[in-house]
Amino acid sequence: MDRTQSILRLRKGILERQTHDDRRNGTPDLFAALEILSGKIVGECHKRQRTKELLSFLRTIDRATPPELDFHLIRDNLATHRTARVER
Repeated sequence: MDRTQSILRLRKGILERQTHDDRRNGTPDLFAALEILSGKIVGECHKRQRTKELLSFLRTIDRATPPELDFHLIRDNLATHRTARVER
């Protein structure tokens, strides 16, 4: 991945800095879920990380998980994880 801007200039008393954002250059996104008891991993790679791809992965997990098991989902605060469709 490349930064969207070059390294920020040094100043007296300030260390070298970089911007927080980067250019993805086609890096795929990995969605993964772990079944703790068996160690089984359910995963999918997608070219983008949008609500559409996340919902697809959640449906995959739903099909792979027996209905009698509890399912706990841990998400970060990425915007695609907080849409109304994902919440439903």
